[in-house]
Amino acid sequence: DYAETVTGRMELNLEEVDIYAALDGVMTIADQLVESKPGVTLEEEIAENLPTIEADPTRFSQALLNLIHNAVKFTDKGYITIRISREPNNILFEVRDTGIGIAEADQELVFQPFETILEDKNDPRLGFGIGLKIVEHIIDLHDGETWFESKAGIGSSFFFTIPLNWSFWSGAKIGIIYPMPFEYDPHKSEANLAKHGIDFDDAQALWDDELYLEIP
Repeated sequence: DYAETVTGRMELNLEEVDIYAALDGVMTIADQLVESKPGVTLEEEIAENLPTIEADPTRFSQALLNLIHNAVKFTDKGYITIRISREPNNILFEVRDTGIGIAEADQELVFQPFETILEDKNDPRLGFGIGLKIVEHIIDLHDGETWFESKAGIGSSFFFTIPLNWSFWSGAKIGIIYPMPFEYDPHKSEANLAKHGIDFDDAQALWDDELYLEIP
């Protein structure tokens, strides 16, 4: 994976991904990882009615699992929380922990390959330092963003986004975006929009911008 990252040869097999179905597989593995840390509780905070995303299901799961694995590795007590929420143009994923955190002086090293914040080179948690770089590359290929927030001794939150792809939705699930005018008012189909995982305010914004979502 790292060789594909540095040479730019990693390719995605994009398809329509059900976030909840993908998360079931991820959490099965995450539960197994946390079994080695009896003082750590794994939590989920997942928004309801999330739409599907256009993603490579294997690489998407790999990115999320890499973040969870890192959180487990550096957390001995407290919580690891997986949060997924909807933003206007993205799905936001967060893995938050109450682990050792990262000192401000070390934060520039986080996404650098073969770097570590651990001073003891015999620390069993020491890895190759490439996991987060691979996550960043996977999310870049999905046109998303990756970042983190951390305080030493308190914990860390790692985030990534995957953009909502209106054209993918419209072709595969919802219909076609047509220019206005058209004789359809999204006000009249709020329930139908919700059924497809589309926020009413987003549909209204398209309407206001003289675009139109046709729901078959």
